Amino acid sequence: NVDPEKICIALNKEYNIEARPAWKPMHMQPVFKGSKAFSHYDDRFFCEELYKYGICLPGGDALTHEQQKYITDSLLKLIGE
Repeated sequence: NVDPEKICIALNKEYNIEARPAWKPMHMQPVFKGSKAFSHYDDRFFCEELYKYGICLPGGDALTHEQQKYITDSLLKLIGE
């Protein structure tokens, strides 16, 4: 029951953490409508579920341990865990 868009907005507004919804899979983009798509999971497209529920958080090797902890703690506060 977690809305990824609301989480991204809250992370940006309340915690100054840049977050955004997951990227739209290529086979779902209008330019590729009608093109054949391939899945590695027995015709199940895991990427569609990831797109529906996923968010992109800051990442990279420049993040300190403290920054990673801040991001994780902030996210957990928002989802109530």
